[in-house]
Amino acid sequence: MAQPNKYTPQTNFAGDVRANKPGRDLINAGALDRELRYIRVTANGLCDNLALLQRDDGKLKDAVVGVHTLHKDVLMLLGKYELFGLWEANRPYLQGYVVEHEG
Repeated sequence: MAQPNKYTPQTNFAGDVRANKPGRDLINAGALDRELRYIRVTANGLCDNLALLQRDDGKLKDAVVGVHTLHKDVLMLLGKYELFGLWEANRPYLQGYVVEHEG
């Protein structure tokens, strides 16, 4: 699945009212346009954030998921990692140790 298209309003309701377009006189065109702008900001922000995680073919981008993001049960299934809880500054760690540090 390719990245979703960003939202672009197709109608300028306030402009339609100013141009006396039929059927536009019963709405608050300015308020409607403001709402659509808010929708655009939200939808486009979602598209931008999704693009940070997903490739255009719909699969996760490389390096999005790291060992530290995996649930402890998944780590146990992999069998190469050992959970050590919170990180301690002066404690020696070996490759495969998983610790929590600043979230």
